[in-house]
Amino acid sequence: MAESLVLCTQYSVLKNRMPLEALSLFVFALLGGLVAFRFKNIEPLKFRLVLTFSGAYLLSITIVHLLPELFEMIEHGHGEVSAVEVGAFMLVGFFIQKVLEYFSAGVEHGHWHRHEGHSFVPWIIVLSLSLHAFLEGTVLTHDHTGHDHGDNHFTMLIGIILHKMPASFVLTSILLAETGKKRKAFLLLILFALASPAGLMLCEYFYLEQFFSQKFFTLLYAVVAGNLLHIATTIFFESNPEHRFDGGKLTVTLLGVMLALATQFWL
Repeated sequence: MAESLVLCTQYSVLKNRMPLEALSLFVFALLGGLVAFRFKNIEPLKFRLVLTFSGAYLLSITIVHLLPELFEMIEHGHGEVSAVEVGAFMLVGFFIQKVLEYFSAGVEHGHWHRHEGHSFVPWIIVLSLSLHAFLEGTVLTHDHTGHDHGDNHFTMLIGIILHKMPASFVLTSILLAETGKKRKAFLLLILFALASPAGLMLCEYFYLEQFFSQKFFTLLYAVVAGNLLHIATTIFFESNPEHRFDGGKLTVTLLGVMLALATQFWL
């Protein structure tokens, strides 16, 4: 009886919350790409500041939200996972992103590094970005960490949206510049925008239907934490390669950190 009540409650949460979050992920990723159709030449400095802000927010929520949740899972024995296993799978996630980066050429960081001698293959870039986006969507799954995210669930949603919008802008800009075909660029943008909602919905379904063990979802969470840690730190390293003091970047960095803390502890 108690198990049935819990299951009904979980499905109620799924019905009321998940469609809105999935729609938000799709709409904001799509909007980021549509901006590229309208504004083809945004000042590099302004765009770097946007990237720095999103990177600061992403790094902050990884440290104050994702990692503490992993610590709690270890402490409370969710899925009987050990600290060593969590650390190992965070490394797996970190290096999975390193591999994906090779195929996406760094678009998820808000820019593009074209590899010398490699031809431009739109589908490869979009698929590698979509796999990364799919994994990000899974961390929004209700209760797969073994407890309710509560109000802090909003923190992760904002972080993923802030990360997706610049990435979709850069992706669409590249597709328009390299292919010259607006329809093709738009269809590939749609595919990318659907990836995070798909990750959220499938992971939610698999959790509620108990397709996998609790340990699987805990280790998946660790993989995505490592993945996001790589993204956030790379944005920081590449935003100031000269290692010079920049008041503007410091300001937007602090704003990103403060917004992350506000959504985590006060909203």
